[in-house]
Amino acid sequence: MSKKDSYTVKRIRILEKRLAARNKKVISKIFIDFSKKIAIDNSQKYLKISIEMDYEWLKNKFRTAFEGIYLYTFRETSKLFQEFYKIPKAKAIKGIADYFLKDWNKKNAALQAKNVTETTRKILNRIITEGQEAGIAYDEMVTRLMNEVEEMSEQRATTIARTETIKSINTTSFETAKASGANEKCWKHRSKGKHSRLHHEMLAEKWVDINHKWILKNGVEADYPHQAGLPASEVVRCNCLVIFRWRNKNEEVKKEEKN
Repeated sequence: MSKKDSYTVKRIRILEKRLAARNKKVISKIFIDFSKKIAIDNSQKYLKISIEMDYEWLKNKFRTAFEGIYLYTFRETSKLFQEFYKIPKAKAIKGIADYFLKDWNKKNAALQAKNVTETTRKILNRIITEGQEAGIAYDEMVTRLMNEVEEMSEQRATTIARTETIKSINTTSFETAKASGANEKCWKHRSKGKHSRLHHEMLAEKWVDINHKWILKNGVEADYPHQAGLPASEVVRCNCLVIFRWRNKNEEVKKEEKN
């Protein structure tokens, strides 16, 4: 890896950590607020017989949160992209911004809100089913559900924030690079240990055409890591990034390849 590429990856990594930490706070608050809502909706004063879970409320909260997360991440990534790729703002950023606001942002926010809510529903429904089978009292059941949701505000919120942050960074970078005339891209594999994916590692460090489709497991195609629509098995706890170059415009490419 050339010094320039190493610097680019380092800067993106710093940006990712900062945004993921910020975005985790947003996700965590939703889980904490949902835990409180479970308590209110199932308060004894209403003499509830069955557990009430307002998943529509949860889905709407996540959709709004994801729209904000994607937009903020887009803006911060765009600033960094212009800085180290030296792309004039008027040339590509405005068009990509319109694309994010009108299409990608809302569609992905709605989809991810649905997915996260459904996963939450399955987890909590299992607790309810097991509790009913064990004959657990109503109050204890509510407490268990609240505790489970509060725990989601840590580890699960971290995973969601990191995944959605990296997705937004890579999508912003790819769409902006392509609109700006970049003609080559390179997959950067950064995971280690049990979360490392060998097939991702095998794709890394090779410059390919900007329109090249990387082939993942089971024949799944990807324009870049964390592309929207990829299965969870390809994105959860994946730290891969994508970088670009304008080969015909960059006079330093040949020199970098020798380093």
